Amino acid sequence: MDKTADYVNQIPYSKIIETSQQAKERIKKHKKTNRIFNFIFLVSTLVYVSMILLSIYKFSKINFVNNITIATLSYVLVALLCSFYFIYYQKMIQIKKNFIQFYSNKQAKAELKFEKHQSKLKTQAVKKQTQELINQTRLEKEQLQSEKNKVEQQISFAKRKDRLAERQQSRFLKEQDRQQRNEINQSKKLFKLQANQDWNLEAYKKNLEYQRKRLQIDWENEEFIKQVQQAREEFMKKILDEQDISENNQDFNQDLLLELNEANDKEFYELLQVQPGAEPEEIHKAYLKLAKQFHPDLNKSPDASNRMIELNRAREHFETKFGNFYVRKPKLLELKTKNCLELYKENEEYSIDKLTNETNE
Repeated sequence: MDKTADYVNQIPYSKIIETSQQAKERIKKHKKTNRIFNFIFLVSTLVYVSMILLSIYKFSKINFVNNITIATLSYVLVALLCSFYFIYYQKMIQIKKNFIQFYSNKQAKAELKFEKHQSKLKTQAVKKQTQELINQTRLEKEQLQSEKNKVEQQISFAKRKDRLAERQQSRFLKEQDRQQRNEINQSKKLFKLQANQDWNLEAYKKNLEYQRKRLQIDWENEEFIKQVQQAREEFMKKILDEQDISENNQDFNQDLLLELNEANDKEFYELLQVQPGAEPEEIHKAYLKLAKQFHPDLNKSPDASNRMIELNRAREHFETKFGNFYVRKPKLLELKTKNCLELYKENEEYSIDKLTNETNE
């Protein structure tokens, strides 16, 4: 810059001073035009060479000279055009130098190189910034992805925790239901035990009442039994005294006994609710049916024991009538306690004793 200023000051007349920016634009324009004409000259050279080769190897030899001349003329015209441009440009520079003080080409080229270098640095800086931005965005994306993964993990952990809580709740509810069922079953068992105890207590009370009644009946019937024994002794004496009675009297007594037996049979048939002259099996079935109906353990009515005693009398009567007639005793469904079984046995023994006494009478 200092050399150009000294050079301008030595000129006797003033000239237009070219600035650095104008010099840069001039150099750029000159380079652009040079590139264009160089490209045209290169293309023309290639076309000229290709035309020569084609005319030698491919085209006919008749038109060889014409093709060569046309190619040479076109190539010469292009070369003249390029040379004319370069001559014109040099002349214009020389003319402009009389009126314009040109800026130093070296300085301008250096500044252009410096600007190019700065632009390159800027582009590199921009690339670096863009790369940093890309890396930053990538890091942000990775952070967002990591945060998203953390959130998903937290959500999955929360879901897993909720599932575990639901399972524990369901298990707790199942355990609670099971405990409630066990309590209900225990309460049922306790209720059954209480009911059995109440039933046993009632049976024991009834047994006590029965024993009292039996003792009272035995005490009342002692005198009656004595009278019966005395009458039996007197009757036996009369029989011994009357052994010489005639056969007519014996037949009369036998007929009387038969009538009595027939009357008893009719009464017992009505008691067992069968037709007169029924088979032993029908009598057996009728007895079992009525025994199940009027047994003291199955029927709690007050007349059941008396009815059962009458049924036992009918059974023994038919056993004596039909010989070894076997009648199975009714099966007790469920005797709850030993007291009930003893009560049944004592009742049966008492009924048998009473029946034997009545038959003896």
